[in-house]
This record gives sequence, C-alpha cells and structure tokens, in this order.
Amino acid sequence: MRIKIFFVKLKNKTVSIFRGVGDFFKAAWLRTLNFFKYLGSRIYCIYCKRPLLFCITAALLSEFFIETVSRHSLFEGLKFTFLSPIVFLYNALIIFAIFAISLVIKRGIATFTTVFLIWNIFGVANAIILFNRPSPFAAADFLILPTVLEIITVYLTIPEIIIIAVGLIGVLTGMVFLWIKAPKREPSYKKHLITLGTSAVLLGILTPMLVFSGLITSDYSNILKAYEKNGFPYSFSRSLFSRGISKPRGYSEETINGILNRIGEKIQPDKNFESPNIIYVQLESLFDLSAVNGITVSENPLPNFTALKENNPSGFISVPLCGSGTANTEFEILTGISTEFFSPGEYPYITVMRDTVCESTPFILKGNGYKTHSMHNNTGVFYDRNLIYPNLGFDSFTPIEYMYDIEYNELGWAKDSVFIDEIQKTLESTEEKDFVFAVSVQPHGAYPTEKVADYPITVTGEGMSEEYKNMYTYYVNQIKGSDEMIGKLTEFYSNYHEKTVIVFYGDHLPDLKLEEEDLKEGDLYQTEYILWSNYGAFDSVPDKDIEAFQLSAYVFELLGLNENIGVINSVHRYLSNEEDYKNIMELIEYDVLFGEQYSIKDKEYNPTNIKFGISVPKIEKIILEGDTLTVKGEWFNPFSVIYIDGKRYETKYISINTVVAENVKIKEGKKVSVAQEANDGTVFTETNNIVYVK
Repeated sequence: MRIKIFFVKLKNKTVSIFRGVGDFFKAAWLRTLNFFKYLGSRIYCIYCKRPLLFCITAALLSEFFIETVSRHSLFEGLKFTFLSPIVFLYNALIIFAIFAISLVIKRGIATFTTVFLIWNIFGVANAIILFNRPSPFAAADFLILPTVLEIITVYLTIPEIIIIAVGLIGVLTGMVFLWIKAPKREPSYKKHLITLGTSAVLLGILTPMLVFSGLITSDYSNILKAYEKNGFPYSFSRSLFSRGISKPRGYSEETINGILNRIGEKIQPDKNFESPNIIYVQLESLFDLSAVNGITVSENPLPNFTALKENNPSGFISVPLCGSGTANTEFEILTGISTEFFSPGEYPYITVMRDTVCESTPFILKGNGYKTHSMHNNTGVFYDRNLIYPNLGFDSFTPIEYMYDIEYNELGWAKDSVFIDEIQKTLESTEEKDFVFAVSVQPHGAYPTEKVADYPITVTGEGMSEEYKNMYTYYVNQIKGSDEMIGKLTEFYSNYHEKTVIVFYGDHLPDLKLEEEDLKEGDLYQTEYILWSNYGAFDSVPDKDIEAFQLSAYVFELLGLNENIGVINSVHRYLSNEEDYKNIMELIEYDVLFGEQYSIKDKEYNPTNIKFGISVPKIEKIILEGDTLTVKGEWFNPFSVIYIDGKRYETKYISINTVVAENVKIKEGKKVSVAQEANDGTVFTETNNIVYVK
C-alpha cells in the first residue's frame, strides 16, 4: 500500500512539474506575443503619424547596418558613413525609394516591414557569404543556387544550415501572419506619389552624375573593391537589374565592319604551325604560398610547378574573381570574352551560355582539323557544364561520372591524379590532333578549420591561429597532389609520339582570407600560368603577364596560328595595342553574344552532338538469381545505375564489369539498361537494352 501511495504521489508531482513548466512557457509565449503586439502597435502609430520621416530614418539605419555587417566591422561601417557621405546617402536613397512604395499601398506597414526585412536579410547574407568567399552577394547567386546546394555542406556545418533554415522559416511565417493581421490605412496618394516620383527622379539624375564624377565606379573587374566603394544597395541593385552586356554606344554594322577591316589589314599568314596536341589544365586554386608574407611551409608543395616556371615561359594571368568563380575564368579562357562588361557577379554559364552558341577555342581548333575534348573530376552538372559544353564546341565531355580508379581526399573531392590516365585515353581515342580542356578540383574550398588528417607538409606563421594553421595545412597538402599530377603529365608527354603542348594555369586564388598587403608580388586577382611543350615550341619565349581572355590568342600566336583564329582572338592578337582596344572588345563581345552577329555572319557555329565519356558503358548479359539482378558488361563505375523499363533501382557497384540490384521483380520482356547518373538524378547516357527472358 505504501509503495502504491508513493507512486501516486510521484505521478501527481511529475504532472504538477510538467504543468508548471507548460504554464511557464505558455506565459512566456504570451508575454513575448504581447510585447511584439505592443511594439508593432507603437511602430504602426509612428508610421501613420510621420510616414515620410519614418521611412527616411529606417533607410538611413538600414544602410548603416548593411554596410557595417558587410564590412564585418563597426569601425569600417562608421568610416564608410563619414568618409563617403554622398555615396552613403545615395545608397540610403535607393533603400528609401523602395520603402516609399509602402506609402501608396493600403497595407503599407506590411509592405514596409517586408521590404525592410528583405534589405537587411540581404545585408546579413552578404556578410555570411563574405565569411566564406572573397566575392560579395549578387543577384547571380540566386541562379547558381542549385549548384551551391550541392556543396553547401562544404561551406556550412549541419547546425549552421539548420539555424539558417529555421530562421528563414520563422521570418516567412511571420510575414504571412503580418500580411493577414496587419491593419489597412487609406494612403495620402497625392502627397506620397510625389515623394515616390521625386525619389525615382533623383536616382535617375544622381546615378550618372556619381559615376561620371568617380564617386561611384562602373568598373566591377574587382567586384569586392567595387562593392566596398559603391555600397551594397547600389551594387546589388545593379546586379539585379542588368544582365549580359549592355548595347555599347556606336554599335552598328558599319562600326563592326570597320573593326573587321582594321583586323584584315594586320592579319599575318600562319607561320610553321605544326598542329600539336593542345592540352589546357585549369588548376583549382593553385597558388604558391611562398608569395605570402609571414608564412613558413615545411617543404615546397609545388616542386614540379616551380621547376617548370624556371625553364619555360610563364607569368601572371589576371582572372575575374578571387576565392571562387571557376566558371568565369573558364569562360574567359575558352571564349576570349571578358566578363568585365557583364553585370556584377554574373556567371555567363548560368545566363547567356545556356541558349547561345559562342565562338570559342574549341570551335576555332575544330576549324583547324582538331577533335575537342573536355573533362572535369567533379560532377558534370556543376555550373551546367553538361548543357554549356555543346555550345562551346566540345566533341566529348568526361565528367567524374565517366572516370575510373578515382581517389578522394579527406573532404570528398576527387584527386587530380585521375587526369593522367584520362588525358592519355582521350588522345589515343582519335586519329586527329586533339584539344583537351581539363578542369581540376582537388584543392577546392572551403578549407577546414579543424584538423582532418596528419599531413606531411606543415604551415606556420607568426601569430597564426590554430584554425588558420589547419586551413593552410590542408590546402598546401592538396596542391601537392595537383603538383604531382603536373609532374607525371610532363614526364609522360616528354617522350610522347605526338607533338604536344600543355598550358597550366590557376583558375583563381584560394579562399585563405588573404589581403592585398599579404602578397609579396601580384594581386588577389592574379594566378600563374606556364607554357610547356615536348618539342621546343616555346624556346626563347620570354615571361609575360596577360589577361585570362587573352590566353588562347597568345598561345595561337606562339604556335604560329595567325589566320583562322576567330574574330575575338583576332582582336586580342592584332588590336590589343590600340588606344580603343577596350571599346573594340566591348563592341565585338556584344555583337557575338547579344547583337546581330555582324562580325561572325560568315561563320556557322552549331551546338555539337557531344559524347559523354571516352569509355562508354555497355551491357553484355543479365543474370537473375532470386530477387537479385546482376548486370555484366564493361566500363561500369560507382555512378552506374540499373534501370528496368525506365524504373530506377538502387545499384551496387561491384567492378568495372559488374553492377547489381537487389529486391528486383521483373517480368519477361522487360528491358534492362544501365545509366550514368549524377547525384542529383541527371541521366547523361544509357546503355543498350537487354530484354529479360526467363
């Protein structure tokens, strides 16, 4: 009986405790709700009494908050406010002009709050992005969101992702509640329409004036500095409302024909062009840390790259972004087109190149009898390369889904050693001379701030934190892997039976939180390149610094290919020393991508019927034992997936000749195939079908 009474008391006490906790949280929730109701009512009263003053004050406070968080420093925010007051007030005017829309809407407070939150969330987003890469938030980031989501866990931890997701859901829920519950008011249309119109007119007048005066720069080639100088609202708005290349002043068929005539007068005949194999190796984040002040590396991680620099022509190559933006460097290299004339932060791969066939290095070399190939030891859907490469003239594309014997580093990036066999296999797959464009990935960021392995090469520096040591140590051991690939490539092709040229270059500097003053030479927007050949093609060529978009024109010139190099490369080859070179570039680039294509009207560039992979999977037979289906064939890999009459089955990779699916129910007459599939479900190709027969 006593035991029963004890448990009854314990139960009642437990229930009482839970009720007490529940009452506490209920009361806290009601107090919080009442506080926000009170705060909302007070804000609404102020908004109704002095709406114009309210919006002006909110715009000034928002601009100060956005610039402060974007610069990660209260001091830098104050510095921008007081040392660039005109630009500060101009950016506040941009915010105010959007706030002013709420003044002529019945649900004005809901509209204002929504716009207020959007501006400030964008400011916080910019601050977070700048913690993870040295290029700011731009409208183009919305377009590359699918690409970012594929690798978001590299940059953010799971708890951080959850916090951001919960925060966004909370904000959206609050917005829905606000729009349902917020009171309506009858606006003073006449007064506030004048306010809205005046702010719009002021923006229209001030913008060109500030650009002309130099207080605001129109040059976004260094996007980080442009954002810092111009302010976030203006820079982001510019990226939002402009796409591609704006029509240049003076653009006409007559102007373009005049440029073509100037080129025609300068064209030189081909000189001893020997049609070698040409290999471009775009090296992810390759950078020599010996160029950084205050850093000590236990051994040179780039001995092969260093030796090649000493014995071959090399130099700095200016690239469009720092810390990220591989696709834009790639775009400039392949097309000869500068991204400077595009909107801030734009990725042409995600915008114009999806639907536009463009003159490019692959198309030019195809016109000179070459077969053209691309490869990337990452997924083929990254930056939509599977869709873009046909528009750039590639005959084949070998993404990681078609590679074999892949090794991965500690963060899951494929090691660059896979290129050694893949490039050789590609060259030997054709009788013609080949152009191969290889994009590496091994040293890809973000770099871990915690120790992930015991590495042979260590990095130290005076005052360097443990987090920075871990970042630098991981990075330097990854570029050692890239360097080993460089050494093996040059060693193999030194004795290759065909004349071969290899161009090595970095796509951008790594995101190691570097500042301009940290560098002994060069700047944050310069990487290094090397020209190498196995037959002395570059003997006696001096070192030279160039722009990324000039690289192919420069290589063609050194190889003696002067005539059939395309209009864009001809501009770089023959008019780069002219005073109006930059204006000519803008005119030709606009004409080729967005204009009437006067400059290439005698050319016919069509998308290629691109082939995925050099070694194509094939089914030879199928075996059903119980509910386990075994598929035998050739050239399978971990990205091979079994399909039965279009239905996907979870597949186990056994070997290059065998893949297996379990829990299979199959009727006679059903067709079995194997697809090469990206992790997002994109199917690149499917094998031949085999009909199941009992």
